[in-house]
This record gives sequence, structure tokens and C-alpha cells, in this order.
Amino acid sequence: MTLDVNGVGYELQMPVSSLSRLPAMGEEAVIFTHLSWKEDGISLYGFDTIEARDAFRMLISVSGVGPKMALSILSILPPRELFLHIANNETQRLQSIHGIGKKTAARICLDLRDKIKRFLDAVHVMPVAQTTGAAARDAVSALVNLGYREVDAERAVMEAVSLNAAADIQGILKQALNLLSPLNKS
Repeated sequence: MTLDVNGVGYELQMPVSSLSRLPAMGEEAVIFTHLSWKEDGISLYGFDTIEARDAFRMLISVSGVGPKMALSILSILPPRELFLHIANNETQRLQSIHGIGKKTAARICLDLRDKIKRFLDAVHVMPVAQTTGAAARDAVSALVNLGYREVDAERAVMEAVSLNAAADIQGILKQALNLLSPLNKS
């Protein structure tokens, strides 16, 4: 992909998932970048969220995981899902991605588990799947299907559940939608 910044074009590599969420050609977009400067050249990587860029940076810090593999992982797994698999040491899901074997999946989980847990604590968000039941997970899914960003949907659902832990999915959705009403849909 070529990114036009005030008339200057930059070649940019992005995960398929980030590319699919970009606005139509010619419209403005915010892209979070990572610049890699090595002896064989300069490479620029782009992401639609800061979380995706941070996940990329964490992945390439693992021995044996390069930018191409990190982009492949993020093309298939959204950052939150990736973080959850790593935090729970679920190597099987990582192994299902082309190019990742048992040893690489284990290395990713081993090397990143503590970083992921600190990252999740730093942003004060625990994955919904770890902290709540099926109703909350379904509510997040419904909000994402309505067009809300996953991170916004998760935060709203977590807050809705904290206000009324006994609520069913309809109650959670109603409260989450009230919390999201001032936000713009993505």
C-alpha cells in the first residue's frame, strides 16, 4: 500500500485486518506506524490502532518472529484475541497460523506472557472473555456487529457488567449502548 502524506508517498506494509478497516481511497485516515531501519533497508509498517502496533512490536521482539510473521499473525488474530491466547498459554491457536510451529508458538507465549499481562494491566482492561460470562461476550460481539470498535465495545460491556453483574444480555446491551452513545461508530 502507498500512503500519501501531503503529496509524499510512503510504501507501507499492513496486516490484512487493518487494511480492511481503512476508509475509502481518497479519504483521510489515521495510521499508527512502526519504522524498521536495518542494513538492508528501511521498512514502514502501518496499523489502524495503537493496540495493533503495540502487538506487532511485542511480536517482533520474540526471537524467530520477524515482521512478515507478525503481520500474518495480526491479519488473523485481532490484538485482544492474540493477547488472550498468549496470556492463557494457548499455543494451539497460534499453531493454526501458516508458518508457526509448535516451538515458535511456545516461544511467543513464553516470551510475551508477562509483557501481555503488564500491558493489559496498564490499560486497565481485562479481556471480557477472562472476566465475565457468555452474556458479556455475546454483548461485545453484538456491539462489534453494530459497527462499534472492539475496544470500545469491550470497555462499555465491562462497565455495564460492573454496574449490574446480574444483568442478562439485553440489560448489558442497553447499558453499554447508553455508555457508547456519545462515541462515534468506526
